[in-house]
Amino acid sequence: MGRYQLDGTNQFETMREVKRVVVAQGYSAPQEGKDVALVELSSPLTWTVHIQPICLPNANFQFNDGTMCYVTGWGDTQEGVSLSGAGTLREVGVPIIDQETCNSMYQINSYNSDTVSILSDMICAGYQEGGKDSCQGDSGGPLVCSIGNSTWIQAGVVSFGLGCAQKNRPGVYARVSSFVGFIRSTVPDTQLLDRACNHAAHRLMVLSVTLTAVMLGR
Repeated sequence: MGRYQLDGTNQFETMREVKRVVVAQGYSAPQEGKDVALVELSSPLTWTVHIQPICLPNANFQFNDGTMCYVTGWGDTQEGVSLSGAGTLREVGVPIIDQETCNSMYQINSYNSDTVSILSDMICAGYQEGGKDSCQGDSGGPLVCSIGNSTWIQAGVVSFGLGCAQKNRPGVYARVSSFVGFIRSTVPDTQLLDRACNHAAHRLMVLSVTLTAVMLGR
């Protein structure tokens, strides 16, 4: 935790071993949904200026169409182009796209080989014209949104896409709010966000969903 450069110096990084990985029941492939896993660390983390938790939504939380959110990762900077140099963590802003619109986009100029259905446990973010997106190597990274009062909440987990930043092919993310039952059954003490978030009350959350890069998705 706290890593900023993939291959460079990370002064504020804290290392932990992985105790176990719990994959959502029924997962088979990213495009089939259920593309989430929880990672339990060997020991608790200590929050610092550089390592902080993120709020998780409850099952009924809705992210409105057009809400600007941000995805971070060390994936390709564009399709087929790897991150260079020290591999500094990158961020891109992408707006939420509602499920119906996203489904419609994926039907434009689609062929049997790239037919995608956006399921209820998925959430889309990106631009119809393309140009900005998560990419290969970003899988498991967080899609986070600000809901006012400097409160950040995790809307999704990078799952899949067709290429990167292509027109009418926005990024598809696992919808965190769809996995409340899974999260709570695995981490019983988890408290979820309604419309106000107290970081002290939510200190257990970040240990799971933001660490879902377990070779699922992109």
